[in-house]
Amino acid sequence: MNDCGQTGTPKDSASAKDYKSALDYMLSGLNTYVRDTDLSPQVAALYKPGTIFRSKNPADISSHIGGMSTSHRLLILLNRIIDLTELEQDADRGHCATPSESRFLVLDAYEYHGKTQITLLHLLDDECWRYFIDAVPAAPELEIDVIRINFSAVCEQQPISDLASEEWLDCCSDPIGVNPQGELYSPEPKPAEALWPVFVGELEKR
Repeated sequence: MNDCGQTGTPKDSASAKDYKSALDYMLSGLNTYVRDTDLSPQVAALYKPGTIFRSKNPADISSHIGGMSTSHRLLILLNRIIDLTELEQDADRGHCATPSESRFLVLDAYEYHGKTQITLLHLLDDECWRYFIDAVPAAPELEIDVIRINFSAVCEQQPISDLASEEWLDCCSDPIGVNPQGELYSPEPKPAEALWPVFVGELEKR
């Protein structure tokens, strides 16, 4: 796709052309998904704009966007999903999932009338994700002011009943990308992760 070096590591100085190619590929077919949940202040504070982190496991998300019954919404912008809608029974949740080992860039964290939206951009799967460590991508699809305005309008709507059910909210209860130590997974895998259990939801009880 992009010339990130034969060894899987980007060149020291990526050209403007290479950067644009990576950005165009990442934004091609970009869609918006949501994952509503209740985050503790400690966990919510981890998602600082500009942070890049990794999610080891797939995360349940929805393509349907309505009002919120929770305190937090993870708004996820991506073009590569796992479509699970065929598995839905007696519900219309627009059920999808993010791929495992996905990397995300936190674009924004915005509070409106007691509700908080954290905007995440799904980065490239190959080593070209490194282009965005120090360069926040700019594109019409990523205009923060527009994203915030849309969130403010959606907050005035009623929640979608299938996305406010106990069953669905339980699927979305764990924060994305938080390790058992209560920190965001580094975008670089660490050897110690092999010894860690799958995320323990006790973090939300702290």
